[in-house]
Amino acid sequence: MLKSLKFISILQAYSLPNYLHTSSRYASYSKDCLLKLRKQTGFPFAFCKEALSKNGNDYEQAYNWMQGEADKRGLSKAGKLASRTMTQGLLGLLSTSKSAVIVEINCETDFVARNSSFQRLVSSSAHSIAHFFQNNASPKLLLDEDSLKSIKDLETDQLLPDSVALTIGSVGENMKIRRALCMRTEGSDSRIASYVHTSSSGVSTSFKDVKFGKYAACLVYRPSSQQNSGPTWNETSASICSKLCQHIVGMNPNPSLTLTKPVKNPDNEKCFFHQRYLLDETIKVADLLEQNEIVVQGFVRMECGTEEVYDTDDSDQEAKKVTA
Repeated sequence: MLKSLKFISILQAYSLPNYLHTSSRYASYSKDCLLKLRKQTGFPFAFCKEALSKNGNDYEQAYNWMQGEADKRGLSKAGKLASRTMTQGLLGLLSTSKSAVIVEINCETDFVARNSSFQRLVSSSAHSIAHFFQNNASPKLLLDEDSLKSIKDLETDQLLPDSVALTIGSVGENMKIRRALCMRTEGSDSRIASYVHTSSSGVSTSFKDVKFGKYAACLVYRPSSQQNSGPTWNETSASICSKLCQHIVGMNPNPSLTLTKPVKNPDNEKCFFHQRYLLDETIKVADLLEQNEIVVQGFVRMECGTEEVYDTDDSDQEAKKVTA
């Protein structure tokens, strides 16, 4: 049974003290100088370490060295572009039958959303967040922008904001990791189906198992009884529930598992179970589920650029609209 989304602001597994260890890659440096340099410049920690080690732990010399070096590496662009509005971006979905991660990264233009460097950032961020989630006991998490700052990028071995800064430098456009949703099944017979929809032409469909799009949905389900579970049911239900995720994206039902009174005009129906199935309007969602012995335990829907994540929780049958 899925529980309510939880915000976490302190991720102990990747806390700042753990990140500030002395590396054999660089000479020793003062932690105070490192923190000051990071705060003043906004550049990645690894770059600040390098500056201090190459300049004898002298703050002024390190600062001056970084200004010239940052221009060469493109890092200075991140600071210059920080105030620019970001209205575009991508969702990255990484999922299995037992867990799913959706991450949203924003950028300024749809052109950059189609850029391979940006898509690699979305992919590496999704994998890194999934790795963090493996070590967290919660069945579901919604990570806000501040929470994501503490997670390390598995690909670059830097914190996620530092990887973003490097991508900004190479692409030349402002961007940020805005939020991420992590979820897993709790029962042995429960499964997760997912779907991501791309509305922009030219966007790659996936990279390293991470699917890209503007809309995403995940649905948690189980068989109506233990007798129904088996290879045939598993295959059939997985296909149906994946299509139901497509239905959730397209029909945008209310985030609730509660049965309400059907409305007179079916086109205005917002109750998930009473809605006509998107891919076959001759049947309602509830009838499709009953015919295939599927019980829906909850679903989530995310849209890139919106304020809410819509989630259901069958523990109390109440709709959850969580603002990130």
